[in-house]
Amino acid sequence: MVGFQNSDHFRTAADVETCYRLGQRVSQLTYDEGNRLGGGCRSHRDGGLTAFGAEVVAEMDRVGMAIDVSHCGERTTLDAIRLSRKPVLVTHSNCRALVPGQPRCKSDRVIRELARHGGVMGVTVVRAFVGRRSPAVEHVLDHFDHIARLAGIEHAGLGSDVDFEGADPKTGGRRYYAIDGLCLPLRVFQLADGLLRRGYGEAEVELVLGRNFQRALAGVWSGDPWWPPAEPPRRDPFCPAPIRGPVSSRGAAPPSPRE
Repeated sequence: MVGFQNSDHFRTAADVETCYRLGQRVSQLTYDEGNRLGGGCRSHRDGGLTAFGAEVVAEMDRVGMAIDVSHCGERTTLDAIRLSRKPVLVTHSNCRALVPGQPRCKSDRVIRELARHGGVMGVTVVRAFVGRRSPAVEHVLDHFDHIARLAGIEHAGLGSDVDFEGADPKTGGRRYYAIDGLCLPLRVFQLADGLLRRGYGEAEVELVLGRNFQRALAGVWSGDPWWPPAEPPRRDPFCPAPIRGPVSSRGAAPPSPRE
């Protein structure tokens, strides 16, 4: 799947369809710093989605290109989620509540809004986004728990941003992924085992391993309009354990458009 970590190659809204025809299926709106579309997570001031950014979002919805807001600023992220008529993705960010002050992590407000509109948040194993001086596998699992408490496990997924070339000791990049007890090539198995150990059911772990992103991307690529349910599930952010219920009622396809 062809994707870009910035959308500054969209000089006009019409470029979205051009890039789609060339094979692009996902695009981050901004990368750290701002561009013509909006603010980045490291922008001195995030003024939100611009008029041009709104045009691009509408065009991405129309052609069926997934919107990724992993590197966007808070206001731009919220604007994109609320403006898009399709589920929006956070493919590789973690929870700011667990890593205060880290601009690449997402606030509870963003996570709730993302979930309310059918989006999925991918938890990444980048050391700085996991938090703590000596992050371990259990600290990565804490981010899945936090998303589950806020929005439900059906909005959590495995994050990207794991570069095996960058992890090669010869490149010096391994320190970015130095998570105690985590072997990068085995991380899918280790995280799945960890979620099972914490009490998640097999069907819930399957959602995290791919079905959640599959559902969201199907909603983007189908060409059909998507609306959030009238009454989103309520989650208690202060409960001591992930809120769970029958998975059969939660991992379903997006609801049909309302009349």
